[in-house]
Amino acid sequence: MDNFFPAIIIAYLWHFRQAFSSTSFPYFQGFIVALLLKEGRKCVTGITSVCFFLDKSLASFERFLSQSQWDLDQLLRQLIQLCLDQLSDSLLYANRYLIAIDTTFVKKVRGSMLGVQKWSKKVAESKLKIIAHHWAILGLLRQSNGKWQCLPLLSRLISGKSRPSHFVVDPNGNATPMSFWDTTIAMVAQAASQISTAPLCVVADAYFAKAAFFNPLIEMGVGLVTRLRWDAVGWDDAHYKGRGRPPKRGKKWKLASLLNHLPHQKLNVTIYGKQVSVTCVVRDVWLRDVKRKIRVVVLSGVKHPILLASTSMSLTAKEIIQIYSARFSLEIAIRELKQHLGFCDYQATTTVAFLRFTQLCCCALSIARLILAQEESLPFLAEDSSSAISEGKFSFRKMRRCLRQFVLSRLLLAKSTTGAEFEKRNSEIEKAILSIAA
Repeated sequence: MDNFFPAIIIAYLWHFRQAFSSTSFPYFQGFIVALLLKEGRKCVTGITSVCFFLDKSLASFERFLSQSQWDLDQLLRQLIQLCLDQLSDSLLYANRYLIAIDTTFVKKVRGSMLGVQKWSKKVAESKLKIIAHHWAILGLLRQSNGKWQCLPLLSRLISGKSRPSHFVVDPNGNATPMSFWDTTIAMVAQAASQISTAPLCVVADAYFAKAAFFNPLIEMGVGLVTRLRWDAVGWDDAHYKGRGRPPKRGKKWKLASLLNHLPHQKLNVTIYGKQVSVTCVVRDVWLRDVKRKIRVVVLSGVKHPILLASTSMSLTAKEIIQIYSARFSLEIAIRELKQHLGFCDYQATTTVAFLRFTQLCCCALSIARLILAQEESLPFLAEDSSSAISEGKFSFRKMRRCLRQFVLSRLLLAKSTTGAEFEKRNSEIEKAILSIAA
């Protein structure tokens, strides 16, 4: 393998050596490079065909996913440590690490695959019913040249009500199906346990703006930046006037109306890589059932005012706006996981197999992001002047094109070698060339 791939990929993969046994580690290397190299569907058959450097059968790769002993938690620890080591201070914004969390559906057919059920999916103004797996994905955010990137760290299957896949056991031994909040909060807690060198802040969309998500994060000491409904309400601090029963809440505000009652601030912020000027107001209020006061930023919107909320009171309005805009990079990462990394292509009916498959997809995309972050020092990531399609600096398509060219050139060189070792493997190398070039 060392003869066919760039040294930086070999070094990054070796970083995960502790999570695998000596027999399973080569399969991990094969899966990652195949996900990075192969176009089209990423079923295990296709991955096996690309792993020309491993003389292993299809059944061996399937056993690696479903039966081999390797540590998924250790894989996550090594991935987080690799990101922190390679990107260091560039991961910090407002003196804290940012992670984003969101969910996505993967269509599957009901059968022997655990957790496939009917879900409600909101599209525009209507709701659709979809039979699928429901996945939660968490990623680490990084800012570079005014633009945000997301490095996906972990994926977890959300257990539904009709065919639950995960359970919570209380101290009395009673088991109940995991709720949506059990899964997502556990993901944040798992990431927080590995990222302890600076405060952590989670950014999530409006679906997560509920007390069931606010309060556990407050108890963990993890900040949250999210968006509230346009008709949300809040309360000021209660003031006791010395007579009667002390009030529980102060003045009630319809938060969208704060634009009409408080002095405006004009800010120049970077949103989606562009400098824009916004008008906003800021107010610290209490929300219903939330244990602590939060900071609300209200901006003018097209139809309704936009309401952003932060449990980190030290964040300024400008920082809250830019942190929430960074959440969109997770949407891009999810799209790339589905389009380029084969996140939806798992076919295994064994639960542990497809849980591992999706985690390997996240790991592969994060490694690709780390490689692109080192672009200036990597000769194989050269621009293609003959290409009619412009490629962005952090384009995964660009990295795949350059990596395929590098590997194919090494394979052709190996095929032309007169050594006996390559003479024996001429047919395998020919198959690998055809598979990669397809």
